Amino acid sequence: MKKEYRLAIEKLFFAELKRIDPGFERVKVKAICKYDGEAVSVKSVGTVKLFISVIPNPKGHEEFAVEIGWSKRNEFPDLNMRPSIFSIEDNTEFDTDDGMIRLTSFSRQNQFGWKFQGIDYESDVKYFSGTDALRTTPKEIIEQDLKRKPTKDEATVAVRPAVKSAIDDLKKFGLPYLEKFLTTV
Repeated sequence: MKKEYRLAIEKLFFAELKRIDPGFERVKVKAICKYDGEAVSVKSVGTVKLFISVIPNPKGHEEFAVEIGWSKRNEFPDLNMRPSIFSIEDNTEFDTDDGMIRLTSFSRQNQFGWKFQGIDYESDVKYFSGTDALRTTPKEIIEQDLKRKPTKDEATVAVRPAVKSAIDDLKKFGLPYLEKFLTTV
């Protein structure tokens, strides 16, 4: 993912998160199980910390994920393996000291996250490498677009709908789930 898009996503997402829940604060986290480029916001509730993370697609696609989680140890999980939760059916996951769950688990099964660019550039570049008369956009245009850096305004416009959708899911599923978790500690 281009840096300009990542920065625009973080700016829009965390500003909106701060508006809907002022208890969350952006923090720098160093942990073994933290993803490259992951941006984290933390809220302390007693001896528990709640986390909301924005994660750029690790394959470089113009897409991001949101993960929510907690630590009963009052710190970002610094474990050899990320404490990912895969089943949210019966809330037994609340018994674990640390947990992180992809927000799409609630609403968009089996998807990484939110795409904000209409074209999957890498796929299109590979597609144009072959011979196909049905596509009208030449390979060179796609390759030039890959190299061009968007302006801040272009990046903001490109990511805004995806960020809004992610925030909508956070409000509908993620924050209520974290509140439910808090009733168990």
